[in-house]
Amino acid sequence: MDNQGNYPVLFPLSSKLLITNFGENSSWLYNAQGKSKKLPLADDRKPAIQTFGEHKVALESIEYYLVSKVNNKLQEDKKTFNDRICEVDFAVTDHYMIQRSPYGIGNKSTTNLDNYKLMNGNSFMGTYFPNTSIHNDAYQTPSSMKSLFTTFKNKYQKLAKPVKGKEGLSKVPGKSIYLVSGKKINLKDLIAGSSKPFTLIATDVDANITIKGDLDTNAMIMTQGTITFDGSVSCNGGERKSGHAGQIVKGIFYAGKGFVSINDRNLKNIFENLSDGDRCNYGNLHIKGVAIGDLSDVVSARRSELYTWFQGNGGGTAGGEKVQKIINGASVLVDYNPTLRGNLPPGANEFNKALAVYRK
Repeated sequence: MDNQGNYPVLFPLSSKLLITNFGENSSWLYNAQGKSKKLPLADDRKPAIQTFGEHKVALESIEYYLVSKVNNKLQEDKKTFNDRICEVDFAVTDHYMIQRSPYGIGNKSTTNLDNYKLMNGNSFMGTYFPNTSIHNDAYQTPSSMKSLFTTFKNKYQKLAKPVKGKEGLSKVPGKSIYLVSGKKINLKDLIAGSSKPFTLIATDVDANITIKGDLDTNAMIMTQGTITFDGSVSCNGGERKSGHAGQIVKGIFYAGKGFVSINDRNLKNIFENLSDGDRCNYGNLHIKGVAIGDLSDVVSARRSELYTWFQGNGGGTAGGEKVQKIINGASVLVDYNPTLRGNLPPGANEFNKALAVYRK
């Protein structure tokens, strides 16, 4: 191979680098060929890279051989190229949740975002959200919610009539209020492609309602059991008018026993997944409206994504593009939905007190 000069010829060998056990003494760096290298430890015997936030990796030195032919013999001359060849910025994040209202931003996260650092060492919460306090218990389920739900369910259960061809489903005449019996309920099997707001009430105490994919219509989904978000189609959602996320649902969601995530293993860019397939670009969940119930399981199962963070700036009255990327990149974002108050699902006005959290 003739490299035509005293400089190395670079070939792209890998576009995948993976750090495992981030922040631990056993951190390893992998490439696409499966080769690994243990990350060095600092003087205090901690990994040199251990902080969530912004990072930069740079190629600053290359060792190579300059091959030439002298007297019909190949001669190898070892060379070292000491200069920054290329660099890439990236962000390392843990799972976190953000609630955004029209009056500001609140944070309820499984990790303290004050621990996230910018390249200059500053906290990104302190830099981009200087007046925001962190309250993990700011959005607890109202204590009156269970009795309100029971009263609401009993009221409309008396009025509902069976829907022909839909076993276990009944509807209140003249209203888009549906009641459904059974332990396992798939939303799209019942109400597919609805273009106007609707309300779905599960009558069984332990009912689980599964939502797969997006829900583009303002809905009120209610159960004393669980609501499950299926992440099987949430990896590469692409850019949408309603935001960047793997799964986007709109409306009011009440789950007495909390929210659950399933089919989410492929959303995580772990070594096994990257070795067999493409990178997952999203995998997070946006709730455009209100979520009443424990979301911690979903937050820990869905991935946060800030891989495009560095394409944005930090200025502007709205905090700049980086702020929006931090918000939209949360594992779970409960986001203010301006269309919800003016286009409420039927019966939602009966929960005004319980939904006061929406206006915080």
